[in-house]
Amino acid sequence: MKKVSLKNKRYTRARQLYELKRRKWANGTLKRSRSKPQKRTRKPDFVDAVAPREFTLEPSNVKKSLAYIGKVKKIGKQKKDVNFILEDVEKIGIGAISMLISVMQELEEKNVYFKGIKPNKEEAKDVLEQSGFMKFVDGTISEKNRLTKNVIFTTGKSNTHQKIIVDAIHKANHTVWGEYGRSPLLYGTLVEMIKNSCKHAFMSKEKVRWHIAINHDIVNKKVKFSFVDNGIGIVKSFEKDDAARTIKGIIRNNAQMIKLAYTKGIESKTGLSWRGTGLPTIYESFDEDKIIRRLVVITNDVYADFENNTQMTLRKTFSGTYYYWEIDTECVKHSFVNDDSD
Repeated sequence: MKKVSLKNKRYTRARQLYELKRRKWANGTLKRSRSKPQKRTRKPDFVDAVAPREFTLEPSNVKKSLAYIGKVKKIGKQKKDVNFILEDVEKIGIGAISMLISVMQELEEKNVYFKGIKPNKEEAKDVLEQSGFMKFVDGTISEKNRLTKNVIFTTGKSNTHQKIIVDAIHKANHTVWGEYGRSPLLYGTLVEMIKNSCKHAFMSKEKVRWHIAINHDIVNKKVKFSFVDNGIGIVKSFEKDDAARTIKGIIRNNAQMIKLAYTKGIESKTGLSWRGTGLPTIYESFDEDKIIRRLVVITNDVYADFENNTQMTLRKTFSGTYYYWEIDTECVKHSFVNDDSD
């Protein structure tokens, strides 16, 4: 008989304790510990923020969507509250939603309040309600949109940890491949994104904020992932180093720098050490391992679409880092069945 390691024993015990807590939460014998609601210290002063008709981060819409995100941040910085006017939105993307949530959480910490109007178009309203967005604004969800595998988790509100991410990957594999299973490569990709945020994007660990949004397209056997942090961004993080002065003139612009940082690493071009050693690892999941598709990165003034080999400079910048990628049946299958997956 194979000997059970101490690590596995600890994991099994931790899982048993967590399941026991879940049962107690369900039957009411144990109350969840929740943060105290923020006290209103002033009368709300709402300003309308009218969203574009196509609120997505696709190349054709990214500039308008980033301008909208910027407007929301500007309203909050002026100590005003935000009224989201989404009634004319005809198309909305999970990436744009997760980016908006990251900004909302940043403003919420500054005592900014939110309310809004949902899209009139049924399809756009369904995407919004199914995304997980409504739990961040205490909004109502229609009956048909309550049962969904879609989820958004965030550092500050849901105490995201390893088990939640692993479970999300299990469900993603089920949607695409028809079986619950683990994927160490995909898990490692997410961990690299989180590590880069924690190490480079924020001034202190206490300020770290990131979100992961996962959207399941059951019919087409496709899962869409978005990761976003509202830190300083990859470009600004790099510029903090003295090395930035050395590469001036070698790299034409920030878009080229981001492309090199992922595809080859800055070191190969300049002979300098690149702080974000995890960036090429993220790219390998797309280019070499081929376990993900449609890898897109938005950071500072750069939009990089690696599948279409397109990099462009943005007029409206995003202070942070955003990733988008997909898994479908055209990807290389990297799913290992777990007997205990549910």
